Amino acid sequence: MQDANIAETTLLVVGADKISAALVSRIERWPGLVVATDDSMSLRRVWRILRSGALLWSDLARMSWCELRRQRVKAAPADSSIRSNEDLLQLITRERVKHVVLFRAGLIVNKKVLALPVSILNVHCAAIATHGGLASIRRALQDGTLEQAATLHRVTERIDQGEMLAEEPFRLDSTRSYCWNENVAYEAGTRLALRVLRTPDALKQLNV
Repeated sequence: MQDANIAETTLLVVGADKISAALVSRIERWPGLVVATDDSMSLRRVWRILRSGALLWSDLARMSWCELRRQRVKAAPADSSIRSNEDLLQLITRERVKHVVLFRAGLIVNKKVLALPVSILNVHCAAIATHGGLASIRRALQDGTLEQAATLHRVTERIDQGEMLAEEPFRLDSTRSYCWNENVAYEAGTRLALRVLRTPDALKQLNV
């Protein structure tokens, strides 16, 4: 897949869900953009997250219901899939990747991958300064922080705490359903991802 004329390759890693498929369907694929699906999530891992308290059972029920109701969008198949950091490492090496952009990816990037001379970025669909981590939309609605922004930030060993590079503002509405608000947040995240992936030079403009 690597074109010898392409100096830098960007790898987009997306989740295996309808929101991610909708993003991929809207991307104008250019040479040097590789798309991979993150298939690392498992029932065992979901159980560990629930036991840790990072996600409530009610959060999981809300998110699952919204995903079930969401319309499935047909998208071109991904170029590859990953299940582990080792898979990610091999893909980065094979495709000579310069930038990695994560969107709805559940894989926790480890130190070995973070040590690579590659910029690893994440699109989080809420303000990382106040609502990083899981269940960010529910927490923002709960505490009344309705003015929000999807954020592009550097990935570090601490989840959603790296340097913020770009944002896409949006506003939640406490009078609307959780699913409505979740869709607003993910649409903002999608717009941000499309903006930074629109051309090979878009990420360079952010000095990454």
